[in-house]
Amino acid sequence: MRIYYDARVSGLDFDNTAQAKQAMNDWVKEATRGKIPSIIDQIEPSHILFLINTVYFNGEWSSRFDKSQTTDAPFYLANGTSVQVKMMQQKEEFQYYQGEDYSALRLPYGDQSFAMTLILPEGSGDANGLVNDLGNGLWEQLVEPVTVSEVNVYLPRFKVESTYNLIPALRSVGMERAFYDVKGFRNMADDDIIISDVRHKTFIEVDERGTEAAAATSIGFEVTSMPMVHEFRVDRPFVFVISEKETGAILFTGKIENPV
Repeated sequence: MRIYYDARVSGLDFDNTAQAKQAMNDWVKEATRGKIPSIIDQIEPSHILFLINTVYFNGEWSSRFDKSQTTDAPFYLANGTSVQVKMMQQKEEFQYYQGEDYSALRLPYGDQSFAMTLILPEGSGDANGLVNDLGNGLWEQLVEPVTVSEVNVYLPRFKVESTYNLIPALRSVGMERAFYDVKGFRNMADDDIIISDVRHKTFIEVDERGTEAAAATSIGFEVTSMPMVHEFRVDRPFVFVISEKETGAILFTGKIENPV
């Protein structure tokens, strides 16, 4: 673990469940700068091992939103109702893409090594379809060079805190044996063991300054210009992706149905 993953291996007394749980949760809290205070709820007598991974991201927009320009505005939900949100806005040159049934905008962070890509369905389009399309070629299309245009951007502040059980997702992509084959980990432990729980926690907050994001799991562009000013108004469910520029690697992705 240390050699291949630069991971810390710690021996804990699982008979002292309170102390062991506190030690693991303290590590997660420190690694995520307090954004995820805990991930282990309890330690069962059958538990012998926890694999815990964290990701922390704190990025300031290359072009910040002016707080004085933030106003109350409606955000239209999928069920036809609306909620009031704090809508940030700015006019700047951004990488912008217009597809047949969606539009996309890339908001860079800092020195532009990282960016948030916002993907917005056209009209009353379904954001769920965009989530599925990300794994079916849409993301590869979006990381290709796109046009730089002047854009009026309207983006709500939002914060996401979520917890997921990843076992169903892992099983759906073919990872089955790890959850029932007691001989599958013989190179790791002498005892018969299986994976009993895979839990993922995420925290993401977006405001005028930028984005702070954390996750814990237990277990370029051609520059051209156009005279037209586009409007990118995020006032309905949308998809976001935080990625690294050179590789296109995705750090975080999500769908926002209600920002408040």
